[in-house]
Amino acid sequence: MMNETLGKIHFVFSLIGFNLAFLPMHKLGLEGMNRRVAEYDPKFATLNLVCTIGAYILAVSTLPFIINAVWSWIAGPKAPANPWNGLTFEWLTPSPPPVENFDEDPVLTIGFYDYGLENPMVDVPLSVPGDPALSAGPSSVLRAEPDPAVAAHPDDRQE
Repeated sequence: MMNETLGKIHFVFSLIGFNLAFLPMHKLGLEGMNRRVAEYDPKFATLNLVCTIGAYILAVSTLPFIINAVWSWIAGPKAPANPWNGLTFEWLTPSPPPVENFDEDPVLTIGFYDYGLENPMVDVPLSVPGDPALSAGPSSVLRAEPDPAVAAHPDDRQE
Protein backbone atom coordinates (compact mmCIF):
# COMPACT_ATOMS: atom_id res chain seq x y z
CA MET A 1 0.00 0.00 0.00
CA MET A 2 1.17 3.50 -0.71
CA ASN A 3 1.22 6.27 1.88
CA GLU A 4 -2.03 8.22 1.60
CA THR A 5 -0.59 11.48 2.95
CA LEU A 6 2.16 11.52 0.31
CA GLY A 7 -0.46 10.65 -2.30
CA LYS A 8 -2.59 13.63 -1.27
CA ILE A 9 0.45 15.94 -1.36
CA HIS A 10 1.26 14.66 -4.86
CA PHE A 11 -2.34 15.21 -5.98
CA VAL A 12 -2.56 18.78 -4.65
CA PHE A 13 0.75 19.87 -6.17
CA SER A 14 -0.09 18.16 -9.47
CA LEU A 15 -3.48 19.84 -9.62
CA ILE A 16 -2.08 23.29 -8.85
CA GLY A 17 0.92 22.88 -11.16
CA PHE A 18 -1.14 21.54 -14.06
CA ASN A 19 -3.70 24.34 -13.86
CA LEU A 20 -1.03 27.05 -13.46
CA ALA A 21 0.92 25.65 -16.38
CA PHE A 22 -1.86 25.09 -18.89
CA LEU A 23 -4.86 27.32 -18.13
CA PRO A 24 -2.97 30.59 -18.80
CA MET A 25 -1.97 29.19 -22.18
CA HIS A 26 -5.59 29.38 -23.30
CA LYS A 27 -5.70 33.08 -22.50
CA LEU A 28 -2.34 33.60 -24.22
CA GLY A 29 -3.68 31.90 -27.34
CA LEU A 30 -6.81 34.02 -27.31
CA GLU A 31 -4.64 37.14 -27.01
CA GLY A 32 -2.71 36.12 -30.10
CA MET A 33 0.55 34.67 -28.82
CA ASN A 34 2.20 32.46 -31.43
CA ARG A 35 3.49 29.02 -30.57
CA ARG A 36 7.10 27.89 -30.81
CA VAL A 37 8.78 31.27 -30.91
CA ALA A 38 12.25 32.08 -29.60
CA GLU A 39 11.30 35.36 -27.94
CA TYR A 40 7.92 36.28 -26.50
CA ASP A 41 6.28 39.64 -26.95
CA PRO A 42 6.71 41.58 -23.66
CA LYS A 43 2.92 41.90 -23.28
CA PHE A 44 2.78 38.11 -22.73
CA ALA A 45 5.58 38.02 -20.14
CA THR A 46 3.41 37.84 -17.01
CA LEU A 47 1.26 34.93 -18.18
CA ASN A 48 4.32 33.11 -19.54
CA LEU A 49 5.94 33.51 -16.11
CA VAL A 50 2.81 32.00 -14.49
CA CYS A 51 3.00 29.07 -16.96
CA THR A 52 6.67 28.55 -16.16
CA ILE A 53 6.05 28.57 -12.40
CA GLY A 54 3.21 26.09 -12.91
CA ALA A 55 5.47 23.83 -14.97
CA TYR A 56 8.09 23.85 -12.19
CA ILE A 57 5.43 23.04 -9.58
CA LEU A 58 4.17 20.22 -11.79
CA ALA A 59 7.71 18.87 -12.15
CA VAL A 60 8.36 19.06 -8.40
CA SER A 61 5.04 17.34 -7.72
CA THR A 62 6.50 14.09 -9.04
CA LEU A 63 8.96 13.93 -6.13
CA PRO A 64 6.36 12.92 -3.49
CA PHE A 65 5.10 10.26 -5.90
CA ILE A 66 8.57 8.84 -6.51
CA ILE A 67 9.37 8.89 -2.79
CA ASN A 68 6.03 7.25 -2.05
CA ALA A 69 6.49 4.56 -4.70
CA VAL A 70 10.04 3.67 -3.60
CA TRP A 71 9.17 3.75 0.11
CA SER A 72 6.07 1.61 -0.44
CA TRP A 73 8.00 -0.89 -2.51
CA ILE A 74 10.75 -1.23 0.11
CA ALA A 75 8.99 -0.83 3.44
CA GLY A 76 5.28 -0.26 2.83
CA PRO A 77 2.60 -2.56 4.19
CA LYS A 78 1.38 -5.37 1.95
CA ALA A 79 -1.92 -4.60 0.26
CA PRO A 80 -4.84 -6.86 1.18
CA ALA A 81 -6.79 -8.64 -1.54
CA ASN A 82 -9.35 -5.83 -1.84
CA PRO A 83 -7.89 -2.70 -0.21
CA TRP A 84 -10.64 -0.30 -1.36
CA ASN A 85 -13.58 -2.70 -0.85
CA GLY A 86 -14.34 -2.67 -4.57
CA LEU A 87 -17.53 -4.45 -5.60
CA THR A 88 -16.60 -5.48 -9.13
CA PHE A 89 -15.19 -8.74 -10.50
CA GLU A 90 -11.57 -7.62 -10.79
CA TRP A 91 -11.37 -7.45 -6.98
CA LEU A 92 -12.56 -11.06 -6.60
CA THR A 93 -9.42 -12.58 -8.11
CA PRO A 94 -6.37 -13.35 -5.95
CA SER A 95 -3.06 -11.60 -6.48
CA PRO A 96 -1.20 -12.69 -8.52
CA PRO A 97 -4.15 -13.94 -10.56
CA PRO A 98 -4.30 -17.51 -11.84
CA VAL A 99 -3.90 -18.24 -15.55
CA GLU A 100 -7.59 -17.76 -16.39
CA ASN A 101 -8.11 -15.04 -13.71
CA PHE A 102 -10.35 -17.29 -11.58
CA ASP A 103 -9.87 -20.88 -10.42
CA GLU A 104 -13.66 -21.29 -10.32
CA ASP A 105 -16.61 -19.25 -11.56
CA PRO A 106 -16.86 -16.09 -9.47
CA VAL A 107 -20.09 -15.13 -7.74
CA LEU A 108 -20.87 -11.47 -7.39
CA THR A 109 -22.62 -11.26 -4.03
CA ILE A 110 -23.67 -7.63 -4.33
CA GLY A 111 -24.31 -5.15 -7.11
CA PHE A 112 -21.37 -3.04 -8.19
CA TYR A 113 -23.45 0.13 -7.82
CA ASP A 114 -24.48 -0.78 -4.26
CA TYR A 115 -21.25 0.60 -2.76
CA GLY A 116 -22.87 3.11 -0.40
CA LEU A 117 -25.21 0.66 1.33
CA GLU A 118 -24.91 0.24 5.10
CA ASN A 119 -23.56 -3.30 4.96
CA PRO A 120 -22.39 -3.87 1.36
CA MET A 121 -20.62 -7.16 1.93
CA VAL A 122 -23.73 -9.04 3.11
CA ASP A 123 -24.06 -12.33 1.28
CA VAL A 124 -26.98 -11.61 -1.07
CA PRO A 125 -27.92 -14.21 -3.71
CA LEU A 126 -26.99 -13.34 -7.29
CA SER A 127 -30.66 -13.29 -8.29
CA VAL A 128 -34.03 -14.20 -6.91
CA PRO A 129 -35.60 -17.28 -8.54
CA GLY A 130 -38.23 -16.25 -11.07
CA ASP A 131 -37.05 -12.62 -10.99
CA PRO A 132 -33.81 -12.16 -12.93
CA ALA A 133 -31.75 -9.28 -11.69
CA LEU A 134 -28.97 -7.44 -13.43
CA SER A 135 -27.00 -7.46 -10.21
CA ALA A 136 -27.55 -8.65 -6.68
CA GLY A 137 -30.93 -9.62 -5.37
CA PRO A 138 -33.88 -7.68 -4.00
CA SER A 139 -32.02 -4.67 -2.59
CA SER A 140 -30.16 -3.86 -5.79
CA VAL A 141 -30.82 -0.74 -7.83
CA LEU A 142 -30.35 -2.64 -11.10
CA ARG A 143 -33.36 -4.92 -11.08
CA ALA A 144 -34.84 -6.21 -14.34
CA GLU A 145 -38.25 -4.93 -13.22
CA PRO A 146 -38.46 -1.74 -11.15
CA ASP A 147 -38.98 -2.12 -7.44
CA PRO A 148 -42.22 -0.25 -6.58
CA ALA A 149 -40.76 1.02 -3.32
CA VAL A 150 -37.99 2.93 -5.12
CA ALA A 151 -39.58 3.62 -8.50
CA ALA A 152 -38.25 6.63 -10.35
CA HIS A 153 -41.69 8.03 -11.15
CA PRO A 154 -43.44 9.21 -7.94
CA ASP A 155 -46.84 7.88 -9.10
CA ASP A 156 -45.41 4.35 -9.36
CA ARG A 157 -44.07 4.25 -5.79
CA GLN A 158 -45.66 2.08 -3.15
CA GLU A 159 -45.22 3.23 0.42
